[in-house]
Amino acid sequence: MSMQWIKQHYTLITILVFLVVLNGFFYFHNPQDIVERIGIQNTYVLSFCIAAIGGLSTVTGTVLYSALVTFAAGGSAPWLLGISGGLGIFVSDSIFFFLARLSVQHIPKDKKKWVYKIQKLVSKYPVWKMLIVVYAYLGFLPLPNDILMIALAMTNITYSKLCPIILLGSISFALVTSQFGSALSTL
Repeated sequence: MSMQWIKQHYTLITILVFLVVLNGFFYFHNPQDIVERIGIQNTYVLSFCIAAIGGLSTVTGTVLYSALVTFAAGGSAPWLLGISGGLGIFVSDSIFFFLARLSVQHIPKDKKKWVYKIQKLVSKYPVWKMLIVVYAYLGFLPLPNDILMIALAMTNITYSKLCPIILLGSISFALVTSQFGSALSTL
């Protein structure tokens, strides 16, 4: 790597180093000590902030997983962690959806082949089936949500139909992750 490359990608490198350090902190410190230092009430606010800022994107998802599991294993209530973390994921995914929808609108017509293919594929199925698939993806698969939000932005499904599903899926995922952390603490 040259110094020029490092200068061009300084922000990305800084974010990645921060994420590695944060994950390392969660890995090498006892969950009870972390929750005791932060304070139980603050874990709920922190889980919301981590989820809202990073969400479950390709790069930052592991920090949220680590935080929810660590906080639940450290004694925070998994239900409250699930709700606060889920609300944060919802905020992050909603922002990403709107940014993706805005971006799709500005793709030149000659480059919209993928958009039309996705719209044609989605139009073959009733909306309620698509919403069930979206809920299953968001609620139970540990995959990046940004990929799904981009695909949904290319469809004609309105945000008012997606909003409750994104909210329920986000809370479900955070609840499952928090319950997993709580179960680890009893082992």
